[in-house]
Amino acid sequence: MSGAELDLRPFRFECTRCGKCCERQFGGVTLYVSDLLRLATHFELTPREFLIRYCTFRVHHVRSAAGAVRRIPDLRLRADESGRCIFLSDKICSVHAVKPYVCAAAPFVFEIFSDPAAKQELMAICDGFGQGPLHQVDELKRWLEEEVQREQDDARAYASGAAGAAGIDSDDETSERQ
Repeated sequence: MSGAELDLRPFRFECTRCGKCCERQFGGVTLYVSDLLRLATHFELTPREFLIRYCTFRVHHVRSAAGAVRRIPDLRLRADESGRCIFLSDKICSVHAVKPYVCAAAPFVFEIFSDPAAKQELMAICDGFGQGPLHQVDELKRWLEEEVQREQDDARAYASGAAGAAGIDSDDETSERQ
């Protein structure tokens, strides 16, 4: 999707900490390497221990039109059997002070601006839409630029081997760690 197709219309939003977005994490929350390191430190675990206990890790193989295959790592925080975030307790985030970037940035994430259905679904369940300050286009672009920067940082970490030092083996073909 090109930048021209992103829905960057200003909107009002203020998180009410209702926990509704945390209750619908089917597939799990995307984690960046920096999230893994911060959460592991919080739980006094090694990054590898945190990954094994709380995450899923997959490697997607994406073939380009020219036939080259790219390996795209996909690190996610597990959801429970009902789709809720595993760190949601009585509608309160038990890791709020060190929560993943995607949670801290919500709803200012690429998926919401690039997928009208995802935005409509979130708006239907989230009490924060229509509340609080009006977020202008420049602010929305800054959030998206930060997300892109994090993705580029992770790509460099995987390519340089730094992710391996954090306990993530990008050669691991396991579809999910339990």
